[in-house]
Amino acid sequence: MSAEDSTILQKLRAENADLHARLEEAEDTLRAIRHGEVDGLIVEGEPGPQVYILQSSDAESNRFRSDILSKVSEAVVALDANNKVIYFNTAAEEQYGIPTSEALGRPLTELYQYLWVRPEDEALSFAEIASTGHWRGENIHIRRDGVRIHVESSVSRLIDRDGMPGGLLAVIRDITGRRQAEAALRSSEERYRTLFNSIDEGFCVVEVLFTPDGEAYDYLFLETNPSFLHQTGLKDVVGKTSRQLMPGQSDEWYGIYGNVALTGEALRFERFAPTLRRHYDLYAMRVGEPGQNLVAIVFNDITQRKEAEEALRRNEALFVEIIRRAPGGVYVVDENLDIVEVNEKGRPVFSEAEPVIGRPLLEALSILWGEDLAESITARFRHTLETGEPFVSPRFTQTREDIGVVQSYEWELQRLALPGGSHGVVCYFSDITEEIRLKDALLAQTTALEEADRRKDEFLAMLAHELRNPLAPLRNAAEILQIDDTKPIDRAAAQRLIGRQIENMSRMIDDLLDVSRITEGKITLQKQTIPLAGILQSAANLIRPACTSQGQQLTVSLPSQPVYVHADPTRLEQVFGNLLGNASKYAGSSCHISISAELEPERNLVLIRVADDGAGIDPELLPRIFDLFVQSSRTLDRAHGGLGIGLTIVQRLVTMHDGFIEAHSDGLGRGTAFTIRLPVRDAPSTDSRATPAYTSSPKGLRMLIVDDNRDSAESMAMLQELSGHLTRIAHTGPEAILAATEFHPEVVLLDIGLPGMDGYEVARQLRALPDLTDAFLVALTGYGTSEDRQRAKDAGFNEHLVKPADLNQLRRWLQDLPR
Repeated sequence: MSAEDSTILQKLRAENADLHARLEEAEDTLRAIRHGEVDGLIVEGEPGPQVYILQSSDAESNRFRSDILSKVSEAVVALDANNKVIYFNTAAEEQYGIPTSEALGRPLTELYQYLWVRPEDEALSFAEIASTGHWRGENIHIRRDGVRIHVESSVSRLIDRDGMPGGLLAVIRDITGRRQAEAALRSSEERYRTLFNSIDEGFCVVEVLFTPDGEAYDYLFLETNPSFLHQTGLKDVVGKTSRQLMPGQSDEWYGIYGNVALTGEALRFERFAPTLRRHYDLYAMRVGEPGQNLVAIVFNDITQRKEAEEALRRNEALFVEIIRRAPGGVYVVDENLDIVEVNEKGRPVFSEAEPVIGRPLLEALSILWGEDLAESITARFRHTLETGEPFVSPRFTQTREDIGVVQSYEWELQRLALPGGSHGVVCYFSDITEEIRLKDALLAQTTALEEADRRKDEFLAMLAHELRNPLAPLRNAAEILQIDDTKPIDRAAAQRLIGRQIENMSRMIDDLLDVSRITEGKITLQKQTIPLAGILQSAANLIRPACTSQGQQLTVSLPSQPVYVHADPTRLEQVFGNLLGNASKYAGSSCHISISAELEPERNLVLIRVADDGAGIDPELLPRIFDLFVQSSRTLDRAHGGLGIGLTIVQRLVTMHDGFIEAHSDGLGRGTAFTIRLPVRDAPSTDSRATPAYTSSPKGLRMLIVDDNRDSAESMAMLQELSGHLTRIAHTGPEAILAATEFHPEVVLLDIGLPGMDGYEVARQLRALPDLTDAFLVALTGYGTSEDRQRAKDAGFNEHLVKPADLNQLRRWLQDLPR
């Protein structure tokens, strides 16, 4: 036998001895478990070592030990006296490809066949079991799928409660790979390499380096197997020394390997490698000839096992620390259902039950939730303690007995082994009160948005209808005016019709702009101290013709003494005009409409009431009467029309005047009343209100009209020429600038939405012309927000008109121009 073969044989023998020792250790462990001699067990596996504490031989203990057996890495099979399988662990399932549910209760021969390595082994095994109760040896097992595996078995006889043989327990290790590797190793170097690379343990061959004085100071890596990288995390080590790879390695390691190299005495030891931050179980043996200083090292990373051992040694203080550091609320009760631990996050819940440690659970919960609920919860704890069955509560929302606040929790119960060895119950809980509140708020917001979206759709349909309504009479009137032989009286009627429909459309657009500006807080009130009576009379006078046409009686009732309010007269008149207009539209013909005011001196308020005895309001609609786009149900004729925004504007304007408004109706057909309360003011020293007298517009102004809409430009020019002005028309920005240099206008009516060059840029360029420095520039646009007005002012416009233009306002501006 060559020196190399001798080395290989020596290695195999060492490995076999190690494997036998491990099998004996597993056998001893199982035997100790059966006799109740083990207090704890560490089982390595994913996600790491598991520490098990064994209890007394009760049903829970048996289940616990069964769990341990199921985690043993070797296959464990137990047979009854009839050779039927009564236990089949997870490793056995994997080894034989048979699920436990299928294996239990079947004869062993239905699961796999077995062959003896030597014919005489069968009789020897039976004899040894009969005499000693144990047998260890090897077999060939043939799985149901035909695969043959070489196994090493340790078989022990089972004893029943009467001390009689009751079956067999076998711990079976698949050594097929090892046997194949041994055969391969004996046949060739390639087979040796297969064994070298296939073992799970890390393996390396090193050359120990000595000083001239014979002291080991380092070692050089000559060879490693693939598991070396997994076990150490080091790669590309061959040809490098330990000090290069692990500079923090202590001299103790070199002394150990040096002694093995010099004496040839193999050594098994455990050490912690600080550089690698791992614990190792190592076996070192000399290989090769003496003087070569070669050492083979087989090792395993046992860091997880060491950590598990440390976990097993942790005492009650560590258990308490773990509970305290749990991410949520946690409290623990013992076997008597007394509270023994509460972590910091859970402590505030028990603030009214302090001192809580040592207090019976029922007593503490009664303080928190009342006796009835406390008894129900305690019964859940007791059930989990007695049966081991966990409990997960559905969403738990109750009013706290101690603080009177509704709170919501998620909680879960689990039985656990306490440090002293007894059982207890741990409760994990989370306060989800805020989460539930946010969910409910989100649901309410979603519902509100859905309702708003529905009302928006209804509003758009109404808006389309209301805007189309004026188009039909406008078109008819236009046709009438085009007929040459139209009578003067018909022509005048058509002109009045056009004026009314334009006024209606303008009012709808103004309402839309108002509600947008008011809702966004972009409207500014021009407040002054004014007498209320004039506002109410003016609003009544506006609506009186409509009331007369429908046979409605309108009455106004005012206090005997003057009442003053601090208000924007235009906006306040808009409020009461809207309410009176609605009453006239919806109350019905021949009804009575009233507007009255009376002082509430004790509250320094004035109460204004707009009422009618007509159609009334649907009770379902009344709570939402001031919401945007809300209208009562209408028939298809939509006799009164409207966009459903008037009352929204009224409410917002009243609020902006520091007042408040209420709506009341006893139901359909029983009338409606709106009540507004406003703060009153002392009378001013003088009445600053004055109504400017109307005078005609000045004549003879040169006016440039710029609009890309030809009909709009030409009709405006026609109107201005009828008023005595000299006009010029342009349809684009460049045309306007050219016309201005030739025409030298005193007034420019300039559309903003021009193609190419918009009205703002045209205004800036016109202001740059020397002759137009003092020209009166008016912006014509469909946009009327405060931002639009400011932008026009910044561009150089003097005034801003929203289309369709208020011609009376334009006349007033032109009248005030210097001549």
